[in-house]
Amino acid sequence: MFELFLLLIVAGICYLWFSTMRARDIARVAAQQVCRRYTVQLLDQTVALRRMRLTRRATGSVAIRRQFRFDYSDNGFRRRDGIIWMNGWQPEIISMPLADAEVIETVE
Repeated sequence: MFELFLLLIVAGICYLWFSTMRARDIARVAAQQVCRRYTVQLLDQTVALRRMRLTRRATGSVAIRRQFRFDYSDNGFRRRDGIIWMNGWQPEIISMPLADAEVIETVE
């Protein structure tokens, strides 16, 4: 019985890890697209997980909400932080402070 419980715990951890890697890849593509749209440079070509929590989708099902951080440069010298909120594997909010205004996109 203990072995079955331990196996379920390990399987849950593996699922969470693979799910987070997939969400990270989707967030990286979303960051590349928004940086291209606003003609800024995505630095390091990657995103980093900042926080994770459980939430509900509009349909009522439970999902993992993750916040990813990415670095970009608007002038080639200054490094700035952007944030992507993912609801499950769906980008939900992208926030990037620019020199003249802050860009906040809600992804539908």
